[in-house]
Amino acid sequence: MHGWLPRTAAAAALALALGGTATLFRPARTAASSGHVPRAVVFVADTSGIVRVGPDGTRTPVSDAGARLMALGDDGSLYAVRGDDKIVQIRPDGADVSLPFADLGLATGLAVDRDGIVYVATRDRGIRTMKPGAVKQGSVALTGLRFIAGMAVDEAGTVHAASTDGGRIVSRTLAGQQTSSFALGLYGRPVALAADRGSNLYVVDRDTDRVIRIGPAGKHATLGSGGFDGLAVAEDGGVYATDLDNDRVVRLAEGAAPAPMVTGLTGVTALAVRTVPNPPTEVKAAAGDGQAEVKWFGATGNGGRPINAYVVTASPGGRTCTTAGDRCIVTGLINDVSYTFSVRATNTGNEIGTSIPSLSTAVVRPQAPFTEVPTSSSPEPDAATPAPSTSASDAPSASSPVTVAPITSAPVSMPPVTSPSVSVPSVSVPSVTSAPVSVPSVTSAPVSMPPVTSAPVSMPPVTSAPVSIPPVTSAPASVAPVTSAPASVAPVTSAPTTTPVKPSAPGGVSVRAGYSSIDVSWAASDGAVRYRAVAGPGPAMCETSTTNCVLGGTAGTSYTVKVLAFGDTGAWSESVASAVVTPVLPPIAAEPPRTGLKLGTDNGATARPGHAIVVSGTGYAAHSTVRISVYSEPVTLVDAVADETGAFRVRVSVPENLSAGAHSLVASGVDPSGSVRAMRLDLTVAHAGDPLPVTGDAVLVQVLAGLVFVIGGVLLRRVRPDRR
Repeated sequence: MHGWLPRTAAAAALALALGGTATLFRPARTAASSGHVPRAVVFVADTSGIVRVGPDGTRTPVSDAGARLMALGDDGSLYAVRGDDKIVQIRPDGADVSLPFADLGLATGLAVDRDGIVYVATRDRGIRTMKPGAVKQGSVALTGLRFIAGMAVDEAGTVHAASTDGGRIVSRTLAGQQTSSFALGLYGRPVALAADRGSNLYVVDRDTDRVIRIGPAGKHATLGSGGFDGLAVAEDGGVYATDLDNDRVVRLAEGAAPAPMVTGLTGVTALAVRTVPNPPTEVKAAAGDGQAEVKWFGATGNGGRPINAYVVTASPGGRTCTTAGDRCIVTGLINDVSYTFSVRATNTGNEIGTSIPSLSTAVVRPQAPFTEVPTSSSPEPDAATPAPSTSASDAPSASSPVTVAPITSAPVSMPPVTSPSVSVPSVSVPSVTSAPVSVPSVTSAPVSMPPVTSAPVSMPPVTSAPVSIPPVTSAPASVAPVTSAPASVAPVTSAPTTTPVKPSAPGGVSVRAGYSSIDVSWAASDGAVRYRAVAGPGPAMCETSTTNCVLGGTAGTSYTVKVLAFGDTGAWSESVASAVVTPVLPPIAAEPPRTGLKLGTDNGATARPGHAIVVSGTGYAAHSTVRISVYSEPVTLVDAVADETGAFRVRVSVPENLSAGAHSLVASGVDPSGSVRAMRLDLTVAHAGDPLPVTGDAVLVQVLAGLVFVIGGVLLRRVRPDRR
């Protein structure tokens, strides 16, 4: 006993050393691209918590706590089963609300129906239900099941449950009708169940590592194989699964390799998916005073749920307006500032079901309306009405200034004019009325003149008999010259009004199919400084200042292309759609190409027949098809599609009949210019029964492990009791 304790301590120390060594020198995980799901919002749970991956790839933390199961409600609420089997509702505003389910045991399924009722399947305690805000739970009466391994609720409200009893599936309608069937192809261990809008069921079978689709008539098909666990079906029918082997979310389709959608995760545990609408199109803006009216065509796809709102956002400033129609007015803008606007569609009324932004509008500038300054002037005297007379009691008088916008002259004052007494025996002058004084080329305020005591006086251009007086002169008196102060004329200016010059629409759009690409050219537009070619269906596009560019495309998919011309103010015009064009698959060379471009891999350069490895590449045209082939004799293994950065990452199965020895994996495609691009990975295939050779970091781990064993042996030897 005395010697046993030291030996035990030494053994424990050895075990700790081995564990520490293995951890310290474990090969690092290869960094992966973030990826994203086009036209979908994905909630993913891993060891870091729950994140929301938007349709543009933006990742937003939702919760620091992880989840084993997740489901999305129509109002955008996320429901999660925590590690302690507590059920929480994470509302769109971020608030966490615990649902008072009781005595659940082990939760194995989670779903939400169109009415917001939450369903929780338990391993051996049936299915529980609860409406958010309620305090009592209900149940679903299913018979004939011992252990529930997965659950789904379809559009009609039918509840489906998968059992470990030989792959048995039991369904119960809202009317209470129950059916039972055995899912062909299942061998006893379903771990997840999902339903689509077409009455198809999808099952993950752990024993065969397959995802199986089961049609209404019982027909089944395999969508993919691998280390899948969580399962979700989006409103558009897309099937998504968590890939435990590669810590990622993939999209599955019959006859195609799993397509990576969200990568770079750590210990992925659950997912939930919602399809979002397409963004609106033909968005245009008209500026007003401190505001702008924006209008558009509605989204062409609603994401499987009715669109209930459109949100317009101004840039800069972020001012918004929301409407259920096809136009609204953004207020609170600053006049004479340039703005563009984009529109997003939502089928939840919050960020959960919101599309990516539309293309921005042309630049507009809100402006205050131009207002003319009102003009005030004295009325012209009526020819039929005598001018008012002046009398001695009015002299001298100051004239009132006359304002004629925008010219102002100082008042003009004339000194009194007095003429000597003139005797006119036969003329009686009861009053003197003189014609207005005309001063050439001078616009001034009214002139005040004292009374003139004389015979009727004529001042040009008026002459009165019998006395003729030259202009403003009577002998022997003299009339002082009439002068006015110099008039100051202020310049009349108004705020400049700039109307964006809209370039002419591009013409003659020509398309030519290439390898996984489309070569586009067009005629130049008057007033255009740049162009944008957009493929339909999207999302491929290219921007250039020339009149041609290359778009990446998925081989076998038919496209049309439109070209947008932009002026220097941001105003734009759009061409008519091109003819239909279909890119073709890139060619496969008879011999593996000689290239220094090396494919990446997570699995090393050694594999066995029938096993899978992950390969990745970069530098391809965005959204283009990349063919993965194996040599010596070229055999195409899988077609991948590059993401928006031109990168791909795909799981490749080594053919069962591939001979042992040296082979090459080659990824053939095109680069952003449309030129052929190939990347290569030299691969050693081992015999089916041979151990895989150990290379790289694993060698270091084994050497260090051996060293630790040696040290451990020495320690054990030293603590061994002396038997002599």
